[in-house]
Amino acid sequence: MQLAFSPQYFMWLTSMATSIFFYAWPITLTLVVLTGFCWFNWAKTTAKPKLNWGWLLGVCSIALIILLYGTLHRAGKNWKPRPYSELASYIVSGFLITQLCLSAVVVHRSNRGARLVSTSVLVWGFFLSLSASFITLMSVSGQWL
Repeated sequence: MQLAFSPQYFMWLTSMATSIFFYAWPITLTLVVLTGFCWFNWAKTTAKPKLNWGWLLGVCSIALIILLYGTLHRAGKNWKPRPYSELASYIVSGFLITQLCLSAVVVHRSNRGARLVSTSVLVWGFFLSLSASFITLMSVSGQWL
């Protein structure tokens, strides 16, 4: 098994994963309205707004881990899948389930007033992770849509 990291390929996968915000614009618009409402409500009702950005960004960085997995385990020459590529869906699903569990912990540990804001940030991260998982599975299997 040969793993090779290519920064250009990683950036290409990242640009494809982030393009979901433009292709699924109704979902993006809904998330913008939800996030704006949560931030406005939080800033209005809380005297000293404070978030635990370390936990939030740590959980949202799972999308980058998924893309890194897709970069390291991409399909071989002529886009033929590697022998272990059928395990990729289980591994990526494991990353997504881990992100959901960590998100629940982060929301539970958040201040009472900051839970809606934390949830909106984590929904953005999960939306990006879902897009990254589709791109990664296409990269590993070699079957591009």
